[in-house]
Amino acid sequence: MIMGILLGVYGFMTNPGSHMNYVWLGIAALMAFGEIFSSRHMVTKRQINRYKKKYGRVNNKIDITLSDKVHYSIDGHRMDYKWHSIVEIKETDDLLILCYPSEMIPLKKEGIKNVTLDETREYIRDHIALDKAVYEEKKKKKKSIKQTPKQRLVE
Repeated sequence: MIMGILLGVYGFMTNPGSHMNYVWLGIAALMAFGEIFSSRHMVTKRQINRYKKKYGRVNNKIDITLSDKVHYSIDGHRMDYKWHSIVEIKETDDLLILCYPSEMIPLKKEGIKNVTLDETREYIRDHIALDKAVYEEKKKKKKSIKQTPKQRLVE
């Protein structure tokens, strides 16, 4: 982004009539726009607004169960998420956050019952690895099934 701005400014100083200067500044502006909307603060703000719009309030009763899938329930509205879709696991002083492409599922560290925090971390890592392996195997099977009829037609 900084390089785009510098190249645009340099271009205006050395060759003011070039349209490429506007291209560089446009690229820098698009990158700045993307950076603003992908910041942690903006993701949190969007999630709060989504809760307000969907449930009418922010302090909803949330219940999370980790089993074959991540079962996420907000005021009785249940959503199931697959383990292999987790993009990243973040950790703060109080939370363990499962990050999906369009959702963040916060787990309160003090709210985890019947197991320790280390056991929970290990459970999450194991399930992500296992589910990704199963998902990749299913993708390979689908791909091989799709290729089989084509091969018969060629023969």
